[in-house]
Amino acid sequence: MSGTFFPVMKEPRTLHEIKLELDELTERRTRLWHELSIAHDPDKSAEARQLGERIKALWNEARTARTRVVFGPQQAIITRARADERLEREIAAKIAA
Repeated sequence: MSGTFFPVMKEPRTLHEIKLELDELTERRTRLWHELSIAHDPDKSAEARQLGERIKALWNEARTARTRVVFGPQQAIITRARADERLEREIAAKIAA
């Protein structure tokens, strides 16, 4: 089976870990903006743009982590929603009967 790819599931990062990286990258981007306000540099401009994209991705990851903390893992949320739907169908069936 050479060439077969098996994805490795990583443990999701904690909200604290994500916020640490966000703080670090935001600080770096702020320094770049300051440097760019003094003199234009295409390399620094490109780096600032890449940092902005990474920061946006980190905010999405932070929202997901926060949701996981409040509501539990995604599979647990789906399981609860399906159980609720099943109960609603059973109640509707009993009322209709």
